[in-house]
Amino acid sequence: MKRIISLLSVLATVAVANAQLHTVDIKSFDELKSYFEQDENKPVIISGHRGGMMPGYPENSIEAFEKTLSIMPSFFEIDPQLTKDSVLILMHDDTLNRTTNMQGKVKDYTYAEIKHAKLKDREGKLTDFKIPTLKEALDWSQGKTIFQLDNKGVPYATYVKFLKENPYPNVVLGLRKDDEFAYLQNILSM
Repeated sequence: MKRIISLLSVLATVAVANAQLHTVDIKSFDELKSYFEQDENKPVIISGHRGGMMPGYPENSIEAFEKTLSIMPSFFEIDPQLTKDSVLILMHDDTLNRTTNMQGKVKDYTYAEIKHAKLKDREGKLTDFKIPTLKEALDWSQGKTIFQLDNKGVPYATYVKFLKENPYPNVVLGLRKDDEFAYLQNILSM
């Protein structure tokens, strides 16, 4: 039975890899702004919450992003979290309990420990998919989609440093609190 499930998982991954992806290729900040400008001739813009949430495809996974793009053009709201050793990974919850085969808080594990975790799909079924780093997800996204980073307690200084070192034109930062807005406003006014 395990072999059949593994084979089906491989076949599903191959099918997604061979599917035509509905992509958007953002190469500059001006193109990013233009993508979100209202125009009655543009199609409706779809946001895949946590990358899309279909059975068999764990949230915040590259495999879920690809599956969603094989169905429709989308941009994705994703959730970076910091590991104990300050690696940005994609994980909605503060803990690994609901979405992986591990238990405990993300911030209590190093990336070396977390990278061996297996993700669960929305129905709680274990998959062979791994937790991507933010960099892995952003590298994958080039020429394919836009990411909106939902802040899960990552200091904005960490985002600014990361994005200065890794300039991605297809990233939108979400703001939730006045201090986040004030921090970014201060950075932009320098």
